Amino acid sequence: MKLPIWASILVLLIGLASNAHGVLIFEKGKDVETRGYLIEKSEILVKIREVLPDGRLAIRSIPQNEIDLMIQAVDQKRLAELDPEKPQTYRDYAEELAEKKKDPDAHVTAIRLYLIAAYLAPDTLGRSSCLGLVALARSPREARLFRGLAYLLDPNHDRGLLRKTGTPAAAAEKVDDAPPGFDSLLLGLRRLQAEDRRLALKEIEKPGVKKAMLPYRHIMLYEELFLICQQRTRAVSNDDVRKILALEVSLLKDRQNGVNVAAASQLAGRDPDWSTIVYTNTAKPVFSASLTHATEFDPRLSQYVDGSWVKPTAKPE
Repeated sequence: MKLPIWASILVLLIGLASNAHGVLIFEKGKDVETRGYLIEKSEILVKIREVLPDGRLAIRSIPQNEIDLMIQAVDQKRLAELDPEKPQTYRDYAEELAEKKKDPDAHVTAIRLYLIAAYLAPDTLGRSSCLGLVALARSPREARLFRGLAYLLDPNHDRGLLRKTGTPAAAAEKVDDAPPGFDSLLLGLRRLQAEDRRLALKEIEKPGVKKAMLPYRHIMLYEELFLICQQRTRAVSNDDVRKILALEVSLLKDRQNGVNVAAASQLAGRDPDWSTIVYTNTAKPVFSASLTHATEFDPRLSQYVDGSWVKPTAKPE
C-alpha cells in the first residue's frame, strides 16, 4: 500500500536528519537502481537506508562486489560554496539536481535551492524558480501552490501558469471531515481557473457553499464569486484572479492546519493571513511569507555550514 504524501516526506526528512547523504546504487544483474541514504561504506560493503517503493525505509547492507556503480548526486562542497549574494548559483545548482531527482537527496535539495533562489531574488528568479518547483512537486496540492506562486511572481500575471498544461481542470481533492459545500467550492474555483464558468456556477450553487465561504469574506464575498461565474461574457480581471487564487490557497491552508472552516464566528475576527495580501496586490510580503511556509524548508536558512542550513552571517566590511 502506498504511503500518503506526508508520510513519504517524513521518510525523507528522517534520512536527512541523520546527516545521511542520498545515493543511487546500480547493482549487478538488476535493471532498477537502488535509492537510499548512505549510513557507512567500507571496502567490503555499503550500508544504506533504502527507500522502498511504498516510501518506507529499510536498512540494508550491499556487498561491494555486487555493485556496478554508486552515485552521490549532491556535492556537499558545492553546497558550502553557495553565496546568498549570488542567488543565481542556487537556481543553477537546483536545475542540475532536478535532473537527478531519482536520488532522494537530490530531489529535496533541488526543492530547497529553488525556494532559496526565489526568496533571495523574487523579481528576477522568482517565476522561473517556482516553475522549476512544479516539476518537483510531491503532491497535486503542492504543484498547485507552486503554480500559484509562479503566477504571483510573474510580472505579466500569466493565467496559464495556474493550469496544468495538456490536462483538464483538476478535480477537487476530497477532504476528510470537510463542512458541506467545501469540496464544491474548491472544485468551482478550479473550474474558474480553467475558464469553464458554466461548470463553476453549477458547483458554487450547491448547498453549503455560501456558508463555507463565510470565514473568507475578507478575501471574497460569495456574491462576488457568483457574479463572476454568472456573467460569462465579462472578462475576469486580474484582481478577480488574485482573489480566486487567494481563496483557494487559504481554504487548503486552513484544512491542512486543522482549522474548522465551518466555524465562521471564530474565524471572522482573525488577523488577515498572506492570502489577504494577495488580492490587495501588495506583492512583496506575499513572496516572503508564502515561500517561507510553502514547504518544510525555510529559504531564510540559505547558507550551508558543516552539514546544516543556517541563516547567513554578515560579511565584514
